Amino acid sequence: KEAEPTTFSDTMAEETKYAPKTVKDVDSHEFVKEYAKHLKGKLTPCKNVDLIKTGSYKELAPYDPDWYFVRAASVARKIYLKQ
Repeated sequence: KEAEPTTFSDTMAEETKYAPKTVKDVDSHEFVKEYAKHLKGKLTPCKNVDLIKTGSYKELAPYDPDWYFVRAASVARKIYLKQ
């Protein structure tokens, strides 16, 4: 069998591997998830974190046990992007 000829765009896509450099280059969901994992070992939540609501209209605290770290990572990302 003969090899199929490759086009210029195919070879460029194979050769170019993009490595993100800043927070703006990374998907927001992936960044917050990974940064929350990082904060989990560094940040100590307050004692009543299981009783804190995320809004006055909410009746219960979030179901995710790591919500505090996810929220902190999200706020940190927002602050970084506004600078």
